[in-house]
Amino acid sequence: MEPATPTAVAGIAKIIASVLALSSASEPHVEASLTVQLEAPEEVLVMLNPVEFEIWESQTGGEDVIAQLSEEDRARFSDFTGRHIGEVVSFSVCGVVIIAPRVMERINMGGFVLSSPDTNEALLGFLENGCP
Repeated sequence: MEPATPTAVAGIAKIIASVLALSSASEPHVEASLTVQLEAPEEVLVMLNPVEFEIWESQTGGEDVIAQLSEEDRARFSDFTGRHIGEVVSFSVCGVVIIAPRVMERINMGGFVLSSPDTNEALLGFLENGCP
C-alpha cells in the first residue's frame, strides 16, 4: 500500500467533513440505483452494478448527493482514476454527462459526495424517475 499524499489526505478530509455535515435527524430525500459510466481520453469505464445514490439535506441548508459503489466496482474505479490523474473525466448517469471533473488523485474510497447545486439538479430527475 502506498502512503497517502497530502493532497489525498486533504481530499479524504473534505469528503469526511461533508458526510459529517449531514443532518443526523434527517432521512435521505431521494434514493435510487442508477447506471454510471466514466469516460476519459481513450478509455471508458462502465460500472458493472448500479451506483446507489442518496440526496441528503446538510446542516448548512444545502443538499449533498452521496454515491456508493458496489464492492466489485470499487477496485475498478480506483484503478481507473489512478490511470487518469490530471485528465478530465466525464461522469455520466443514464447516458447523460452530469459532471466532468479533472482527476487530481486516485480515488480509493467506495463512495463519494457530489455537492454542486448544478450537478445535484442535473441528477434529480434521474434520482426521482430512474433512467429513461
